[in-house]
Amino acid sequence: MKVLAVDDDPIVLEMIEAAFSRSRSPRISLTVMSSGTATLELLAASDHQFDCILLDIQMPEMDGISLCSHIRALDGYRYTPVIMLTQRTETASIERAFVAGATDYVTKPFDPKVLRSRLRVAKRMMESSSLAPRVSLSEMHGKGRSGRHDFALEDPLHIEDLHQLVLPFPLGNYLLQLSRADLGDCQVFAATIEDAERFYTQGSTREFAVSIAATVAAITRVVNFPQLLMAHNGNGTLLCVASGIQLPNWPEIEGMVQDKVDSMELHHDNGVRMDLSLSIGKPVHPNASQSQRVKRTFSRAIQRVLRRQKVLSDTPPTDILPVSAAH
Repeated sequence: MKVLAVDDDPIVLEMIEAAFSRSRSPRISLTVMSSGTATLELLAASDHQFDCILLDIQMPEMDGISLCSHIRALDGYRYTPVIMLTQRTETASIERAFVAGATDYVTKPFDPKVLRSRLRVAKRMMESSSLAPRVSLSEMHGKGRSGRHDFALEDPLHIEDLHQLVLPFPLGNYLLQLSRADLGDCQVFAATIEDAERFYTQGSTREFAVSIAATVAAITRVVNFPQLLMAHNGNGTLLCVASGIQLPNWPEIEGMVQDKVDSMELHHDNGVRMDLSLSIGKPVHPNASQSQRVKRTFSRAIQRVLRRQKVLSDTPPTDILPVSAAH
């Protein structure tokens, strides 16, 4: 495994080299750099692909977050695992790093065992992420065939054009790494497209992707903070993690997001207006147990949105009066 580490602190680079030199695995090849500019020159000129990249967040001239964005724009590095090296006081920067394309982070000063552990996670992430289906709305032209897709409904389709949308694996990594002090300021909720199966079976790939993109955009506008990360978990369901912010009240947030979607005036490929209805579950706080945090927290969030969806589907239409009748 070829690893590139970038940090302007020579002591940190020595620690990284020592951590990998003591590793029992002989397959780790480490290259170190001290600046963002030199790193980009190396990546552009090198014929050898790195399998994982470690980036310090705080660096002069070009910080790690900007460098991560530049790396993601390079051919061959769109999905390479990027682990951020961050001080414990830089929690506000971590979300921005994930938005820029980071997939994991390690806090400094780090334990060499923890760094090697995160590298093993990065390797698993690299293997799983390579299988995740992806589309780019900006590169989709013309009308696709209805009900014909290169992915299953339950697959975590990733749309590359969207800020704050990451793959489920990195989102789980982010949640897993939160300290106990940060858990109280973190809330997780799920949003689902009520007719996702119909969009999938009767619509084109572009239409299905548009429904997900519109949901992401609407949530981003309502929860308008950089400390918001989302991932499509399959079946038209989005997992949303918000840290250090006060969310709008629930279920009012559902109406606010729905209003944003309605104002977009979305259309199907044939020009017919797209009727996109959403359900949003009540937010939950992450599970305190680190070993069970990701699975239990995401499971609870999904169960809550499914219960909310069932409540809405069971509500008789006559219970919902027009505004004129209510007054």
